[in-house]
Amino acid sequence: MKKILLLCLLTFSLGACKKTETVAEIPKSSDKTITSVTLLTADNPALPGDVTGLVNAGTVKFDIPGNVIEREFVLTFKLAAKSKLYVGTVEQISGTTKVNFANTVTFTVKAEDGTSSDYAAQVIKLGISPLANVNNTTSYYYKSNAKTWINYATKVPQTLKFYPGGYLARAFYDFDKDGDEDLLMGNLSYIDGVGLSSTPRPINYLSNDGGVYVEKSSSKLVGTPGLVHPRKAILGDFDKNGWMDAVLVGHGYDKPPFPGEKAKLLMNNNGVFTSSDMGFEGSFYHSASSGDIDNDGDIDVFFTDTKGVSKLFTNGGSGNFSLNTDIFPSTVSNLNYFTSEIYDLNKDGYLDLVIAGHEHENAKTTVFWGSYLGKYSTSNSNVITGISQWGIVIDINFIDVNGDGKEDIILDRQGDGTGAQKIYHGLNIQILTQNANGSFTDATSSLITNNIVLTDSRLSWFWVDWLRCFDIDNDGDKDIVTEDKYYNLQWRNDNGKFVKF
Repeated sequence: MKKILLLCLLTFSLGACKKTETVAEIPKSSDKTITSVTLLTADNPALPGDVTGLVNAGTVKFDIPGNVIEREFVLTFKLAAKSKLYVGTVEQISGTTKVNFANTVTFTVKAEDGTSSDYAAQVIKLGISPLANVNNTTSYYYKSNAKTWINYATKVPQTLKFYPGGYLARAFYDFDKDGDEDLLMGNLSYIDGVGLSSTPRPINYLSNDGGVYVEKSSSKLVGTPGLVHPRKAILGDFDKNGWMDAVLVGHGYDKPPFPGEKAKLLMNNNGVFTSSDMGFEGSFYHSASSGDIDNDGDIDVFFTDTKGVSKLFTNGGSGNFSLNTDIFPSTVSNLNYFTSEIYDLNKDGYLDLVIAGHEHENAKTTVFWGSYLGKYSTSNSNVITGISQWGIVIDINFIDVNGDGKEDIILDRQGDGTGAQKIYHGLNIQILTQNANGSFTDATSSLITNNIVLTDSRLSWFWVDWLRCFDIDNDGDKDIVTEDKYYNLQWRNDNGKFVKF
């Protein structure tokens, strides 16, 4: 009996001491945070540098240069512990999965507890995007594609008193849309037996009537606009009405105190031009060039001004221009630059700007490269190597000489008076081929024959204002000719080498 009682007591005691242990379940995380997300250059070679995404209030934004065309990128990211990132139903693997950002993408972050949060992710382009066929917007495009090459001394009506060296501002185009190229011209104001005049001389419109140029200025130019000393005419449909407009620039009376003059903007409507002033009083404009510099769908104008800073006017969309001081570097000032051309030389969708003038006075011929930043800078430029004693560059042209897809540069050089070569005398054509890194190599000696021309038997002086790259022999490639057939100078393109005829 005692044994039974003892056993019962022992059993009761052991039972009373035994406790049930319960382990609390750890709740699953609901954290759906994107800690960081980056587009690494190592995984995305189209990017010039790593791009860190900005994560904020349900959005992820990547700022990339506007010239990056690629829209598929590999993500490198960090998330909250035990969460996963999805695009649609596809789980994203950091450093591996590629995402297409052609449109806004939804990032879905799923937490450990199954809850999720969405982020609207997008690529934001900085600056301006490249523009396909941007060269077609340039005044150089119209100059180089003109089909007419004439001797002005014989083709221009004698009543206009053309003489070599006159009518420096001239442009061919089918302004009235009748199927042939008409001629818009501006001549310096000159009085026989007296000399230069300070009174503006009317601009002339010559209609092409079956190959005969007929003076129709009174019916084609409202208000008979004029300039004292026009230097260049450039073309562009500035108001986008489907009719070709023009800008004529001049530098005014070419004697002290050199007062300068405003440019003339000629807007074409149904073949009739209305003129207005453009630029600033007193500007000494030797040249102008135009193109869609900011890639916004309209054509801007650049003036070279030898008396100060060259000026760039941006188009408001309908031919309403305003001075823009942010695009061209103000550091390039008070130098004798007087010629320019705008063209996309490296075919990246951005217009490049080439300016030149008196190299012997430190106005170095320079290529300012266009970019997604939408402005030119000395830090993104290349200076062209000059030629001793031939330091005056009057005209700039472009040909892809070697067929590598990049435009090469053709310069019209005159003597600078620093040595035996007289100032503003002769013609020395320089050919510079473009290298892969954007520099240029002087290939003149190997690419053009019988180059330097010093005299013309019909003239007591000799220098050439404008050259043109023109297919004179209709063989499909561009040759080099003087813009005025009067001089009858031509170098024909023979497989990338220019031979004088």
